[in-house]
Amino acid sequence: QNQLDKKDLPVLQEVFGHPISWTVLKGKSNYFCGEHFEANRDDIRNYLLQGTSDLDFKEADATIQQIAKWAEKDVTGDLEYFPFEVPTKVRELIACNNETTHEKGSEGANFCFAMRARARAKESQIVLVNHTLLALDISLRNESDGYVSILPDTQSVVIDEAHEFEKQAILAFSDD
Repeated sequence: QNQLDKKDLPVLQEVFGHPISWTVLKGKSNYFCGEHFEANRDDIRNYLLQGTSDLDFKEADATIQQIAKWAEKDVTGDLEYFPFEVPTKVRELIACNNETTHEKGSEGANFCFAMRARARAKESQIVLVNHTLLALDISLRNESDGYVSILPDTQSVVIDEAHEFEKQAILAFSDD
């Protein structure tokens, strides 16, 4: 995804001589969730104090402030591009998850990075997703007779590294 997003599609846009819109869309757990962050501030602080890092209160609070400032400034909320290493447990406490839901048009929905990414995907000419997300979308559409989906409807799909897709599809379609 990264090569297509950062190198290949910009070159293609230049060759065509006109704008091409694209979005990288990831699973929810890849996006920052402001609601989880606010609800879990104490747990985050406690983990930073007692977890893998030996931070004092001042350092733990400074880390929490850095997370908040990043979320205020960042456009995508993609935790892959977080400016410093976040312990896995803290990442779990600040990321969206499968239970993360917002009423359409609510304040939570308006500030949800995962929902904004899906909205951008609906407006884009090209949507870049990983094999797992594509396979889960196919599975969800199959199970719901096409009524429910993760990805926007499309007329065509190009699968990069298609020889690897079978493994992800098997995992998505299995009951385990």
